Amino acid sequence: MSVKLNDKQIKSLLRKKEPGRFAAGHGLYLRVSNEGTGFWNVRYTIDGKRCEITIGRYPDLSLANATMMAAKLKVDVREGIDLLAEKKRSATVKVKTVNELAEDWLLDFDRRLKHPNIPCARYKNDLAPQFGELSLDRITPLDIRAAIEKIVKSGRSTIANDALGYCKQLFRHGIRLNLMTHNQAEAFTVMQAGGIEKSRTSALSIDELITVFSYFRDNSDQFARENYLAVALLVVLGVRKGELVAASREEFSLDEAI
Repeated sequence: MSVKLNDKQIKSLLRKKEPGRFAAGHGLYLRVSNEGTGFWNVRYTIDGKRCEITIGRYPDLSLANATMMAAKLKVDVREGIDLLAEKKRSATVKVKTVNELAEDWLLDFDRRLKHPNIPCARYKNDLAPQFGELSLDRITPLDIRAAIEKIVKSGRSTIANDALGYCKQLFRHGIRLNLMTHNQAEAFTVMQAGGIEKSRTSALSIDELITVFSYFRDNSDQFARENYLAVALLVVLGVRKGELVAASREEFSLDEAI
């Protein structure tokens, strides 16, 4: 029967830099490296297979705490939980905050959409600064409302509607991954965002266009240069937005202005 270690014996082993594995009881072992560093290992058997997992280093993890952790891990093993499999899983699955969920969600857009930069920009510019760093269990409808209202107050009603739609998609993604049980944005409608959008049939005159583009330039902090050039192209070319966005560079001839 192995003699259980105590703190005095552990310190003596480390001073001597005596490599080996020393039993501390209940499947807990102190492994001493050639350099004299001590690591806590827990041995266990699951599905007839002998396994071993490192849980910490001494003295960062004391003998008393290592013993308690080993006892808890043994309970997990009795319930059929493979500790090594869980350790590998926790190393790859790290979705705890809204930003981490959004990173996974936006990968899906990269696969499905021709222009995934639109939802990506909407999230990063308008939603992430408001609640992106919150953990998934801390996000509330109040956080959603505050983010949407800020967009509305900036005079971007259509963007507010888009942002609300992306919020709903984002948290549905969290529910699909079993990371959330409730969609915090689901109860909101466009009436709590930018309102119902109505199509227009009027055409702007040349003087009105001059006024509009002048306004764009005066408010470049809200209407970026890329948007300014895109609208100018839409007016000059007379094409739909989708046609312009999908156009390839080969369809433009700068030399011939075609």
